[in-house]
Amino acid sequence: MKNIFLLFILITGLHLSLYSENNEPETCLTIFVHGIMSVKYHMSFPNIMLFIKDQVANSAYQKTVEIIRNDPYFHQSHPIQQAGLHLVDLSLEKPGAAPTLFSRLWEQVDATNNNDLKNNIYYTFGWTGLLSPTVRRFEAQVLYNLLKKEVKKFQEKGIHPKIRIVGYSHGGNVALEMATVKKKNKVMIDELILIGVPVVKTADFLRSHKMFKRIFHFYSKGDRVQNLDLLSWQRWFAIPKGRSKKFEKLPENLTQIEIRVKRLTKHQLERAQKNPDGTVLTYNKKAMRVADPGHTELWSFGWGTSSYSKHNPFYPLPTGVFIPYLINTIKTEPNFQDHIIADIYTHEHTMFLRHKQNSLYKKINFLSKPNIDGMLTLAKKYEPANYSIKEYDARVAQAKKEGKRLAKLEENKNKKISV
Repeated sequence: MKNIFLLFILITGLHLSLYSENNEPETCLTIFVHGIMSVKYHMSFPNIMLFIKDQVANSAYQKTVEIIRNDPYFHQSHPIQQAGLHLVDLSLEKPGAAPTLFSRLWEQVDATNNNDLKNNIYYTFGWTGLLSPTVRRFEAQVLYNLLKKEVKKFQEKGIHPKIRIVGYSHGGNVALEMATVKKKNKVMIDELILIGVPVVKTADFLRSHKMFKRIFHFYSKGDRVQNLDLLSWQRWFAIPKGRSKKFEKLPENLTQIEIRVKRLTKHQLERAQKNPDGTVLTYNKKAMRVADPGHTELWSFGWGTSSYSKHNPFYPLPTGVFIPYLINTIKTEPNFQDHIIADIYTHEHTMFLRHKQNSLYKKINFLSKPNIDGMLTLAKKYEPANYSIKEYDARVAQAKKEGKRLAKLEENKNKKISV
């Protein structure tokens, strides 16, 4: 009888242990990787030749970008911190804390249609932000090594985290280049999310690499920067969707999503008959306008930049913060897994998923008006007081002046050494 009782206790304890373990929230590390620092202030013929030849080292451009990159003033509109892998402090509540705001919005949106328990931990990976394939390959090595070190810390505690990397613009190419790192027992990336990434031909094949279990590539026809990235090495036009017509079949791990956005004019929105929840009941379809996000609107908040349209229906939110909702929706729709369109009707708070290669489509609820209003209220708390186009341009001008001075000193130093 005693033995039976002990066996009962053992089995019950084992069951409770397994139950507790299986109900522990999954740990997920999400790393945001920014793109290049804007080149629009550096578009001169000498610089263009440096970009094409991939010879930016010690140039005035490189020195200027270094100054801008290390100035916290320029960290107030998108998820970026100092160089390296850094935790995002979700408890931080102060104007200009863009990494915290972006992460909190991401978390908030993810929770609206995802019931999985997760312990989400957010990071930024800061790199030089230079327009250079050589630099991107080097930074990919740095990112990989830092990520592996961070994952090891969790594994030593018996935690095996899910890894999600969110790469914007050429930050996405930095993430892709991690697949070229020659290491045994590679760290596996559960989800690689590419946003507005000009996938160069030299990196296109990396998207089928086994290192990346699942890839979601988001792009927009309103993104002129991605479509006309003329300065990338070894080709004149980027491939916005990542594959030319001769590569019709996408890798099985890849889903490509074109984001489309429709809005009503302000006048029509005011006049339209509305439901109690704030959605528009009736409207003139001819009054709809295309509001597909541009390159800046995919990633950055709208304050302090002329690149973000004031007509964006989600102003000042970056479209990128809605991506968790789109991914969670796509995961539950087996018929929409390769190349699709997510067509968002902001006035109805609905969206249509459309298949790119056939007539298949499905109408789905988008985030509700209270959800959007809550996000806008949160964003208002983080809007920086000193962030304006005038101040931004003045700081860039000062950085360019100092960058030229430092480059000249470097040039004179090298001349003396050569003599």
